[in-house]
Amino acid sequence: MPREQSPNNMLVWWTWNGLTIASLPGAVTSMGDYRRRIFSNSRESFELDIIPTRMTDSGEYQCLYKTSDTEDARPGIPESITLTVVETTTTDIDTPWAVTTDETKGTTEDWVSTTHWPIVSTTEEVTVTDPIHVLLEGSTQPIEVTTVLQPMEAIEETQTSGPNEVPVDTAAPDNVPWVRYGLIAAVLLLTAVVLCILKAAQRI
Repeated sequence: MPREQSPNNMLVWWTWNGLTIASLPGAVTSMGDYRRRIFSNSRESFELDIIPTRMTDSGEYQCLYKTSDTEDARPGIPESITLTVVETTTTDIDTPWAVTTDETKGTTEDWVSTTHWPIVSTTEEVTVTDPIHVLLEGSTQPIEVTTVLQPMEAIEETQTSGPNEVPVDTAAPDNVPWVRYGLIAAVLLLTAVVLCILKAAQRI
């Protein structure tokens, strides 16, 4: 958008597969919901925020604008953006959209809008990638956006004892070999008796 153009006289809207999903100034749309919002961070740029991203958000997005009611709609650059959501986490929680403060400032390039896609991780924190600026003129540039799931930590398996297994610390001691001990004691006793008899015979 040229710097001399007042944003108050401009109508900006985003479409998804040909359906209007968000507009600025705000208006009631057939596909409007709180996950999709247009945020104007300056007079030259606008952003489309989609938080959180869902599998159903895949499709073709276009940013259109006009400076007066009688003017025909004009596309931004690129004329369309193709979003492909490969996968999302199953723990997505719909939360109100949040405005980030890391947008590029001080540029002299003219543009109308900026795409702003979140990446959802398993920590359930939504982070946002760098914005892609949509300029006033140009050709279609398909863009593939992927939400990445970080790998979950492996869960250690706990082994449980079977019904016939006995824990080591509670196992019953081995049966005492009483027969063996008895034989050894009998031999020792017999030896002692023989020695005593021999000793007594020598004295006689």
